[in-house]
This record gives sequence, C-alpha cells and structure tokens, in this order.
Amino acid sequence: MFERFFPDTTVSSTYAIDYEKLYEEGYRGILFDIDNTLVEHGKEATEQAKRLFSRLKKIGYECCLISNNKKKRVHSFNEKIGVHTVFNAHKPAKKGYFYAMELMNTRPENTIFVGDQLFTDIFGAKRIGLKNFLVKPINEKEEIQIVLKRYLEKIVYLRYSNKSRVIMMTRTVFILLISSLCTLSYCTPRTEPAQTEVLIPVDSISKDSAVIVETLPLRIEIEKELLYDKHTLEDTYPYKDTTREFQWEKMKERLSLLESIQREPSQWAILQNYKNRNGEAPLVKVFKRDAYKRVSDTLGVERYQSVPLYLLTDTVTPEIYGRDGSLVRIKAMDEDSKFARIQTVYDGEEEWYAPKKYIKQIGDTVVFDKAIFVDRHNQNIATLEHVGSKWLVRSMNPATTGQHRPPYAQETPLGMYVLQEKKSRMIYLVDGSKETGGFAPYANRFTNGAYIHGVPVNAPRKSLIEYSPSLGTTPRSHMCVRNATSHAQFVYDWAPVNETIVFVLE
Repeated sequence: MFERFFPDTTVSSTYAIDYEKLYEEGYRGILFDIDNTLVEHGKEATEQAKRLFSRLKKIGYECCLISNNKKKRVHSFNEKIGVHTVFNAHKPAKKGYFYAMELMNTRPENTIFVGDQLFTDIFGAKRIGLKNFLVKPINEKEEIQIVLKRYLEKIVYLRYSNKSRVIMMTRTVFILLISSLCTLSYCTPRTEPAQTEVLIPVDSISKDSAVIVETLPLRIEIEKELLYDKHTLEDTYPYKDTTREFQWEKMKERLSLLESIQREPSQWAILQNYKNRNGEAPLVKVFKRDAYKRVSDTLGVERYQSVPLYLLTDTVTPEIYGRDGSLVRIKAMDEDSKFARIQTVYDGEEEWYAPKKYIKQIGDTVVFDKAIFVDRHNQNIATLEHVGSKWLVRSMNPATTGQHRPPYAQETPLGMYVLQEKKSRMIYLVDGSKETGGFAPYANRFTNGAYIHGVPVNAPRKSLIEYSPSLGTTPRSHMCVRNATSHAQFVYDWAPVNETIVFVLE
C-alpha cells in the first residue's frame, strides 16, 4: 500500500542534486514545486534559486514550475526565473504533469520531478512514471492542512526507511486520517470573484489518495490471439537508430483501471460536444488565448468541442473543460435542474456539475470489454479484448498520430475516451477552405475531430489505398490516428460504438 508513495531518491535540498550527471543520463526536462522546495513558503525567488535556473539553462534543460498555488503566486515567483509555469495544477492529478511536459516538449522517460511533499508531488510524479526527488522542506513552519499531511507522511517515511519493520496500522484508520485531512483542506477559507485571473485551488490529494488506497490494482494478464494479422509489429522493433515498443505495462495499468471502475454497476455517460453541436462552452474562470485566438483552460484543454465543468460550489462560471468523448459516471440527475452531477474516471475520481445538454447516457448495463491503445511516442496501435480472465491482443500495427501544426493540425489528445461514431467515408476539407480535400475510409471517432481511420484518399482519387510508408514514423495527421486501411476496417467492424474504450498514451 505504501510503496506507491515512496520517492525514487531523497535529498537534503533541491540545490544538492547533481543535475549535470542527470543530463548525461539523458534527462532533458525538470519539473519543480515552488514552496518549501525552491524557497520558503510564499517567498520570492532568492539569489540561490536564480543561480540554479541559470545553471540549468546553460546545461540544456527545459524547466517548468508546477504548483497547486494560484496564478499570482506562481507568476510572481517566475518573474526573475523565466521558465514555463503551470499553476493550479491539482497535483497529484496527472493532467498538470502532462501539460507541463507538453510545454517543455519532453516525455516521462526524460523528465525529472523535484518536490517536498509525498502525497502531492511524489505521488503524482510516480503515477506517470517520472523520476522523482523528494527534498527536505526548507521551512518547518507550514499551514495546518500541510502539517497534517506531514503527520501522515511520517507513517510512510517509517516504512520507507526501515522496510523490515512491521507497522501495524489498519487500512480503515489510514483512510480515516486521509478523510480528516480532506475535510480540513476543503474548509480552508477561499473567496474568488467569478472570471478572474485566479482559479480556486482545489486540493484533490486526499480524495484521490483515499480512492487509490481503497482500490488495489487488479492483476492483468495479456495474451496474443490475433484476429487481424496484416502489417503486424513485434513487441519491440527497430526504427531508424532507435528501438520502439508496445508499452504493455502501461496498457496493464489502464486495463486495471478499466476493470476497477466496472466492479459495481454505474450509470455511465459520455461528455459530448462534437463541433459544438450542443453549444459553445462558456469561458472558464481562467483561460489562455493563443495567437490563433483559440481559448483553452489552464490544463491545455481547448474550449472548442469541449464541455464546461463546474465546481460543486459554483454553477455560475465553469472551472475547467472536459474533453468530448470522456467517460463519466452520473452521480445525480435531478429533473428540475439543468445540471447533472458527474464523476470522472480518469485522472482521479473528481465530481463536477455539467449541463445536461452535454451528457449522453449509455446505461448501467454496458460492459467495456474492448479497448484500443494508441501510442503517440511509439506511433503504434493495439486492440485488446477481454475474454474470460484475460485480455487478448487482437492486432498490433503501425499508426500515425496528430502533429502540432496550428491552426489546422494538433496532437492526438492523451486520455481515455469512448468510441462514439463511425463513418465509412469521413470527408475532409482543404485547410482553410470549404473545398473537399478527399476522404478517410473506415473512420472511428473517439474525441473531438479525432478518428481512427485508414490511409487518406486525396481528391480527385476515389480508390482506396491500403498502406502508406509514413505509417509508424512521425506524427503527420491533423488529430486523427492513421492506420493501414484494412486495419481501420477491422476496427470499424470489431469495435462497437459506446462500448469500446480508446486510450491514448505517451
């Protein structure tokens, strides 16, 4: 139970880490907590901190400050540092970490995290596989909710420092302690006007941790029993001067989640707003507008084709956006209300209010026995089916995901989605015009404008193309996942709408 909180390395200070050696080992990005990690709580950047970041930049690192604190605090500290920032990160939720890596253009395998708290910093970093350093807090004087977290941390420290000792503590007591912490965290007075430049900091640590403590990971068995055997890749295979692979362990983690959420019947639903069919989402409290006037929340989720999610204490202005195609549980659906109370199932079981018009109910009898895995890093795709006690691999193929080329092309978004719609021929337009550019065969839509489809056929050609040499190489599509056409047809026939889960991983 405790191992999930154990840091990879403990050090006396952020400033005692051998960053030069880590760079030689291949690490290229560093995420830093701020308060009590770099400086005392609430203090501005010291000369020591300034020198550290100057040194890191000279070494060649990309750096990002990632904090659960407000925008004002983070930006104020960063004025004399000049690195990327993520505020209101909701650590240990995964989204903030992934967004930070997106800003730095790094991946989990070449990114480091440095922080001073187990249940936020280290736990969050470990959830996505970041090499992590736990540092000693600079100042022992802390807020009451953090003091209580430190008490719980001592329990983990004891286990971490002396694994041979038997620590007798029931899970019930541990959960009660975390629940008490959660209550105190949420009782901290906060007042924020609607649509300001500052978000209400939501400390999801205790709630998220309690869920994970109660639900042990399931044992997942994967065997190969292919139903589609064309263009099949090996578990590991060469690509240029590198080696690519199917990330089976990451797949097992997500399949464990998928099985866990289905242990008891739930009223399932899908967040839907394809092409803003259900109305443009209102502006969140804090938003970013890029050079192309596209609006996104602080976690990088764009307003277009998204669903507004509201805090349970505020249904006036949404807090964040939920991606089209996301699977959620309905917790309450009152007839007299315009809102439904929903619970997310990916990146922590958080509860929100969402307008009913953005919610498609799919019932409590649905069983998600089929899963599709899209790997952005390795540019491959795998389909798996739950049969008996095992997950059987049905196909292993090269794929090509979306590239970052605004304003018309963007990355295939990471996350967990429900397959929502199928088109035998998905017509696409020439960028920036209303002219038909061609069609993509056997298109399976899972989020926004992202489809799993075959090799695109550019007009005026009409005949299908089985394979393209670009498959499995580098991101090239607008958001979609390109496949060999026969494999796209296999997915089209094999995967039922509203009953198939699509995982996009890095």
